[in-house]
Amino acid sequence: MKNRYLITTLIILNILTIGFFIVPYLNATYPAVGHDYAYFMPRLVDTHLHYKVNGLSIQWYTP
Repeated sequence: MKNRYLITTLIILNILTIGFFIVPYLNATYPAVGHDYAYFMPRLVDTHLHYKVNGLSIQWYTP
C-alpha cells in the first residue's frame, strides 16, 4: 500500500512539473504561433492535388 502511495505521489508531482514549467516554456512565444504555415500549407495543397490526380503514388520532383 505504501508503494502505491509513493507511485501516485510521483505521478502527481510529474504532472505538476509539466504543467507549471514545461507548458509555459513551450508557449513563451505565443503571439508567434503559426508562423510556419507559409511552408506547410503549399506543401499540403500540392500533396492533395498530386494524390487526387495520380492516386497513391510517390511524388517525383525533377531539378
